[in-house]
Amino acid sequence: MKSVEFLEWMTSVYSSRIKFTEEVNYQTAPVFSKGSKNHVPQFTITMLWQSLLNCSKHQEEELDMDNFSERDPLQNLIEKISELLLGPPYMEASEIWFIYALCHTIKADKLSSQFNLNLTGSARDIATIQVFQHIQSAKTFLQTCSSKGDFHFPQRYIERQLESFGQRLQETDDQLRNGAKEDPDVFDNLDTQAYSSEDSSS
Repeated sequence: MKSVEFLEWMTSVYSSRIKFTEEVNYQTAPVFSKGSKNHVPQFTITMLWQSLLNCSKHQEEELDMDNFSERDPLQNLIEKISELLLGPPYMEASEIWFIYALCHTIKADKLSSQFNLNLTGSARDIATIQVFQHIQSAKTFLQTCSSKGDFHFPQRYIERQLESFGQRLQETDDQLRNGAKEDPDVFDNLDTQAYSSEDSSS
């Protein structure tokens, strides 16, 4: 974690205001050490990758412990990258777009796998929309990364994973519909159980 904090500090201290000219024979390597107006510093890329790995590890620990915290480091990373992509040189860096797409892919996986089956009505619609929004965002940013042409990745494989997240929700809906056909009062029973548990606790 301290390594990420150090890289974040470097990203904030060393700005990308210097324009790098390829024709100039530099004595040092300003592009890779400090970045420039048209080159992203390598330590920023490393910081984003390490942050993504930490978010993935945090998600696995939550699943193992069955303890979901309110803070969401993955959402914080998504917001951080979205700010970086507002201007150069980050908006032209295909690798950052790829990391951004992976963030939304992991988010869609998390939300679809942890989907609350007890949700009904507008709450269920909102939760479903959130999943598909992250799926669509991931596809869009993968396409943006691909259009830059200088970063290669298994696009079709990732897209199949994204499709499986949507199918996961569809299967959940089908199971609920089948259950409702067998027991028309299935949703009423869920509500009754919830009220009963509240009454017993009081």
